[in-house]
Amino acid sequence: MISIKVSVPNNTDDVYIFGNQESLGNWQPNKVKMNQISAYEMEISLNLTYPSEFKFTHENWESEAIITKLSREPNFILNEKPQQSLFYSILRLDRPNQLVFYF
Repeated sequence: MISIKVSVPNNTDDVYIFGNQESLGNWQPNKVKMNQISAYEMEISLNLTYPSEFKFTHENWESEAIITKLSREPNFILNEKPQQSLFYSILRLDRPNQLVFYF
């Protein structure tokens, strides 16, 4: 089991995680909603197989996250289980319905 957290700039933001396996919704962007744990934080705990590949969104492909640190790779990729929980911070909405992640 791995825990993934994100912080959001707006306390009304909903964040979904989607990716390459059943626990990540099999690339269906509105299937796995993250749980709100405080006004500005979302979290989800998942059983993943590795490698895992995933993205964050506001429910659909049009609101897919922009990942600035992964300039050539549009997805987060985990080749093995991390030693600790993962945390990503959304600093601003760059364009309508698009998230910008910094980590």
